[in-house]
Amino acid sequence: MKKLFKINIWLTIISLSFVLTLSSCSSDSSDSSDSSNSSNSSNSSNAPSSSNELSRSQAKKILEKTIADKNKMAKIKSGAVVENSDDYYTDSIYTKRVTLEIYRSMEKQGLVNLQDLGKEAYYNDPQYLVTFPDEVKNKYIKSTEVSPSPAKVVKYNGKTYTKELSVVDLGKYSLKEITGIRREGEEMGAKARVEFIMQLEKTPFGQFMLDDFMQGDIQAVAIFEKWDDGWRIAKENGIYLVEAEKRKMLR
Repeated sequence: MKKLFKINIWLTIISLSFVLTLSSCSSDSSDSSDSSNSSNSSNSSNAPSSSNELSRSQAKKILEKTIADKNKMAKIKSGAVVENSDDYYTDSIYTKRVTLEIYRSMEKQGLVNLQDLGKEAYYNDPQYLVTFPDEVKNKYIKSTEVSPSPAKVVKYNGKTYTKELSVVDLGKYSLKEITGIRREGEEMGAKARVEFIMQLEKTPFGQFMLDDFMQGDIQAVAIFEKWDDGWRIAKENGIYLVEAEKRKMLR
């Protein structure tokens, strides 16, 4: 009888030990699960955003970097100039036609030197020689080449003068503000149209040569493309001026 009693006691102890072991395992499993869920939750909150939207701050940063070193350039007739001739070589939707009157205004400001070369033989138009003072040439004139005009020279008083075209600096662009973004598509290769306003800090030549719409706020558009490493401005027609595009369509 005593032997049977001892056996029952041992079975009870073993049974309780087994129950406690199961309880401990269950608790450990629960703690592990809770810890895992907590870790996943934490990782999820710290994960980078999967949004592909182009924000205004992103667009502004890219645009500022793109236009930071861009100056507005234009061609101006120099060397021997015949009034009303060869204007199509300097024709631009951004600039005015530079006439003798404008050259004379520039001369008063010390930007050019003028020399009379008489009258053109057929149409009796004024001819004159345009040169730049050394200081002006070094600061604003980027290059000078012989004009592609068929009549490349002007003869006057036994001397020959060559027609030229000079590339002149009209001003430096700066970004004023972004006014809107319109997104097209979601995947890589998607595009975004960014409308913004630029301003042009004009050089003395810009004051005389730039057209009216290039004064003050200038409305512009940039086309962005989605690449695997982020957004980039399109290589072809990536940035254009709204008024300039209108004028191109009217030509």
